[in-house]
Amino acid sequence: MDDGGTDKSVDVEKAIPALVSGHCRGESRSVRLLLASLILCLCGRFFFPVDDPDIFWHVTIGRWILSRGKLPTTEQWNFFGLGEVFRAYSWASEVVYALLEEWFGMVGLWGLQSALALLLIGETCVVWRLFSKSRLIVGSAAIILVFVTDAFVGPRPQVVTFICFALIPILASSFLSRGVTRWNAAATAALFCAWANTHLAMILGLGYLGGLMFALRRDRAILTAKVLGIGFVGTLCTPYFGGVWLTFLSTIGHVDHFRDAIVEFEALNTSHFMFPLWLLCASLFVATLAADKKTLFGRERIFETAVTAAFLALGVYAVKFLEFSALASLTFFVRNGSPMICECLGPFLQTRCRWMGRGWGILNASQGGPICCVILSALLLLCFAADVAVRAQAGPMDRDLYSRTALDFVFEQGLPLPILTDFSNGGYLMYRLSDASGNVTHPVAIDGRTNILSPELADAYYRMEAGRDGWSSFIDSYAPGTIVWPTSRNATLVRLLRRSNTWCERLEGESEGRGYSVFVRCGGEAP
Repeated sequence: MDDGGTDKSVDVEKAIPALVSGHCRGESRSVRLLLASLILCLCGRFFFPVDDPDIFWHVTIGRWILSRGKLPTTEQWNFFGLGEVFRAYSWASEVVYALLEEWFGMVGLWGLQSALALLLIGETCVVWRLFSKSRLIVGSAAIILVFVTDAFVGPRPQVVTFICFALIPILASSFLSRGVTRWNAAATAALFCAWANTHLAMILGLGYLGGLMFALRRDRAILTAKVLGIGFVGTLCTPYFGGVWLTFLSTIGHVDHFRDAIVEFEALNTSHFMFPLWLLCASLFVATLAADKKTLFGRERIFETAVTAAFLALGVYAVKFLEFSALASLTFFVRNGSPMICECLGPFLQTRCRWMGRGWGILNASQGGPICCVILSALLLLCFAADVAVRAQAGPMDRDLYSRTALDFVFEQGLPLPILTDFSNGGYLMYRLSDASGNVTHPVAIDGRTNILSPELADAYYRMEAGRDGWSSFIDSYAPGTIVWPTSRNATLVRLLRRSNTWCERLEGESEGRGYSVFVRCGGEAP
């Protein structure tokens, strides 16, 4: 070759597989900045007003805990559970929510949800970077994770479980390489202790940890048993001790009971907006298996493969578990698929896509690449700032998303209590009926907690919501003075109440009620 453009072209083409494998020194800092800016720009999706209905009952219980300095042991907020055993298994998060709401209002909770989401994405990128030398692969997986996480962002305990779940591969690798040490044992106990004081999903973490470590060898089986024992002991370090596990056992089957009432409990189907993302994660998992069947189906790795497949199946069972599916499958891809991508994709790009080599030359360090990357990164960060600024202009979160206008009308008009509302709005009603110490004036009928209602009462609620035979039995059991019901989202009951001789509409949701209709017993008498 001569010293002309040919040599330069060869150098550029070598940069393509180097980019994929992450070893190109010229692109190291510039591409890292560009990828980080792109991911952060996409994370602007996380900056929106809080729209999680569960946050309100969490805040209410957090207020109760703060005002008394102890945890509740009996139910005090739900009419149908009064006096029954209740464990505030998410108490640590609830205390934080109540403090933020007291100090900063809903803006504080908005900031918390954004911080948790950014922490999850950043932490996962760091974990993946330890398993893969390719920044491009890690960045691409992170972009997929951002879009999956978008549907689950909120100041809710479950987001903390995602953060804990993403750390499991690091713990598994530490135990497999070093055995049980003082440090990884302490880290495991602390992780599962934090998990058990935040959410009941710690069982998923133990299952994932066991699947990543177990193998059909005596030494691995013993090591896995020791590690799971350490994690289990960590879950017992709560104010309720082993009571959290009793609560978990009592919630088994609730997904099936509440599929019709809770969107995230529904099974994933091809028409669901999250299905393409799940399919993408599943495809990466299958492609990784196809590229290295001998290793990933061998006795050393078969359980890692099986537990990843199990989490993908769990995402199909209920949308609620899709984030776990994405974390498990993408981690599997980054850990096991990176070598395959680096080996196959790099030469392919080098020999088949020379135009990409020329394009990459623009970003090559010797041709002003860092300047280009800095400019592009600045534009992406500007887009991120603009996105956050626009979303910050949104009005009060409960004005449009919940029944704030309708409940203001109820209280101003002195309409009779108690008030019946739907599942999604029940937590907000609890919040509005409670004082600064978390005490409710009238226990609510339903509030978003699936471990309160019995299966029989849950079925009665569904009949009411769907307008089936016996639809009034749940109403009769609670005997409300006022019903505040979403006019369009659950329109069947609104139509039945409008045709009823027992209930009279005082506020139309289509006009002044901002989506919620208000009904009182005709004549205004309390039951």
